[in-house]
Amino acid sequence: MDNDNNDVQDWFVELLNFLFLFQHEMTWNDFEHEIIYKNRYFSKHGVIETIAQNVEKASKEINEGMLLFRARIYEYESAKDLSAMLNELSDSHEELNHLSDDEKKQIVKDFAETKNSEIIGRLLYLYGKSTKDEEQMQKYLKNNKEDNLFKGYDKSNSTAPPIDKTTEGRANPAFIRYLYLAESCETAMYEVRPIIGQEVSVAPMKVRKRLKLYDFTVLIEEEGTAEVKANKESLFNVIGKAFTKPNHNRNELYIPTQYLAEYIKMLGFDGIRYGSALHKGGKNIMIFDPDLCEAISSDKYEINNVVLEMVKTT
Repeated sequence: MDNDNNDVQDWFVELLNFLFLFQHEMTWNDFEHEIIYKNRYFSKHGVIETIAQNVEKASKEINEGMLLFRARIYEYESAKDLSAMLNELSDSHEELNHLSDDEKKQIVKDFAETKNSEIIGRLLYLYGKSTKDEEQMQKYLKNNKEDNLFKGYDKSNSTAPPIDKTTEGRANPAFIRYLYLAESCETAMYEVRPIIGQEVSVAPMKVRKRLKLYDFTVLIEEEGTAEVKANKESLFNVIGKAFTKPNHNRNELYIPTQYLAEYIKMLGFDGIRYGSALHKGGKNIMIFDPDLCEAISSDKYEINNVVLEMVKTT
C-alpha cells in the first residue's frame, strides 16, 4: 500500500514539474511573439521582469587576465584576390612572373591575411626569389614580433568583425559589434560548426579588466515549489536555454534574445554567459565591448573527426 502511495506521489510530482515547464515555455513563446510581431521596444513582459528580479543571483565576475577563446573557420584568399595581389607585386618584382600554380597556392596559405606591401621583401626572401629587400624584411619583423605568435588569423582578424561586416547574431543586431567567445578552446571550435577537413583558427583572448556578466548557466528555482520538488526548469532557466538554441536560419528568432541582451547591457553588465548547445557542458561568453578582450596569439587546427552520440527516443 505504501508503494502505491509513493508511486502516486511521484507521478503527481512529475505532473507538477511538467505543468511548470509547460507554463514557462508558453511564457517564453508569448514573449517571442510580442517582441517579434507586436512591441519591439520597451516591453513590460514578465520575461523582462524575471531578468530584472534575478540580477543579483545571476551576476558573475571574471578576473582581469582570464583567457577566453575565439574561433573562426580558416579560409584562404580567393583566387581573385590572389591574382590581384600577384599582379600588383609583379609590377615591381619580375621574380614573381615565373611562379608556378603550386607556389602561388603556398603563398596564399602562408600569407592569406597579408595584403600590406611592406612585407614584399619578407615574402620574396622566404621563397628564395630575391634578397635585395632583406633589410626591409628584418625591419618589418622587428616591428611586428607578435605576428610570429599568430599561426591562424592575425590579431585584428581574431576579434569581432568590423562594423560593415557585422551581421545579426544571437545577441547583437546587425552592425553592432559584440564579441562571441567560449571558456575552452574545444567549445569555441564546436560553436563554429566545422566539418571534417576544415581548418579552424582559435585565438586565446585575454580579458583586459574585471568583467561583470549576466550568467544564464546558474540554476534558479521557482519560489514556493521546494516542498514538492526542486523545479530546475524555472522561467529563468527557460530564458537561458533560448540563448543556446540555434535559429535554423530564421533570423527573426534572434530578435527576442537581442532585445534581452540590450536590456542586460542597460543594467550595467559587460556581457552574458550561457551554455553551449553544441558542446555538452561547454560555456559561452558574449562581450558587449570587443575592446575589453585582446587576442594574444592564434593557432590553426584541422578537423579530423566530428563525434556524434545518439539516443533513440520513444
